[in-house]
Amino acid sequence: MKNYQSKITKKIRIGPDITLVETDKPKGFKFQAGQFVKLALPQLDNQPDNGNWRWLSLASAPYEKKLLYLYLEGPSDFKKKLEAGRPVAISQPLGNFQPPQSADQPVVFLAGGVGIAPIRSIILQAIQKKDSRPMWLFYSNSQPARTAFLAEFENLKNPAFHFVPTMSKPETASDWSGEKGRISLPMLKRHLEDYQHSTYLVVGSPNFVGDMVKMLEKSGVSQINIQTEKFIGL
Repeated sequence: MKNYQSKITKKIRIGPDITLVETDKPKGFKFQAGQFVKLALPQLDNQPDNGNWRWLSLASAPYEKKLLYLYLEGPSDFKKKLEAGRPVAISQPLGNFQPPQSADQPVVFLAGGVGIAPIRSIILQAIQKKDSRPMWLFYSNSQPARTAFLAEFENLKNPAFHFVPTMSKPETASDWSGEKGRISLPMLKRHLEDYQHSTYLVVGSPNFVGDMVKMLEKSGVSQINIQTEKFIGL
């Protein structure tokens, strides 16, 4: 697998336990929206197993000049050493997580937590390419402080894009006036005209993805219209 050499240019803490990392985009590095890479720290090569690398989805769109990654904080040395200025190795991009190119039905994204990373990439690229299909983003987090890219999506002005953030623990944010609770079928029905005939892309923890798929299938959405990607915080 080909590797590209790069450097961390920025590290930003989002809320209590979510971090955004930015790296330079290596010369010749090309990817499709929704793909992921292996991000490695060469200085940790002596670590056992996957101690010096992680699979991370690219949160940046292909047209952006920098590469963005989002992850949950944890006790690993790898995450602790992801600091601005450190050299990193980036693998060639992998994966094919994106809406069908030929379909004209609405695209509905169901995201939980850091599962928003590949979805941000897909949405921004679709808007940049002037994709006119209706896009709905239902984005579940416990509280606004833990919601990556919240302000960006709220301020994203495009007639094809519709944003529905929801907080599962709204009591922690008394000024929150949006949707509350987990993503549910009644919530989808409140916003979607024809929820059964849409393409769904579901990303989040294994439990989140499993719950969303069960909900969709039980409500009559065909399996062929559901794509999933599970995030495991390591």
